[in-house]
Amino acid sequence: MIEVEEKFELTESAIKEIKANCEFLREVKLHDKYFDFSDNRLMLGDTWLRERNGQVELKYPVCCGGHFNYQEYENIKEICEKLKLKYLESNSWEEICKENGLDIYIDFISVRQKYKCGKFNIDIDNTNFDFELFEVELILDEGESIKEAEEKIFNFIKKHDIKTKHMYSGKGKIYLERFNPELYKKLLDKGVIR
Repeated sequence: MIEVEEKFELTESAIKEIKANCEFLREVKLHDKYFDFSDNRLMLGDTWLRERNGQVELKYPVCCGGHFNYQEYENIKEICEKLKLKYLESNSWEEICKENGLDIYIDFISVRQKYKCGKFNIDIDNTNFDFELFEVELILDEGESIKEAEEKIFNFIKKHDIKTKHMYSGKGKIYLERFNPELYKKLLDKGVIR
């Protein structure tokens, strides 16, 4: 599955328009941990290995425009194959990390309010490190146009007259900026963060 998402500053206008025009689905608490090797080759390659509430996910960049277009993997065996990690079915995620030299570089909690507006998924996130944003997302089948999806997202914002600013960095990158500025600078220098 390919996820096309754009991140925006959470403003009063955004909250008002989302609540007035979209269906509230639920509120969830998310505990995110991001993993990498000591040389940070995953993050420096714009590859994000995350454990969210115990579920392991990989966001691997796809070759079409923008920094927010990723192929997502949620099966640990597939993730290990994609990243060329040692994998044994009997191993827990913690054991796989230890065996392969993966460490936690980002660790935070968010409260997420989920909304649906037609084909659009909208998430409003508030973190435990005083950062908030909202994301507008479309899930595409492989082969569908990413550029067209990006345009649809920006047209959605315009159509609903949401006063906001586009953000190029998500929660994990802002976390690094605040709590691991050395790694953040490396990501900035490499062009992973704009």
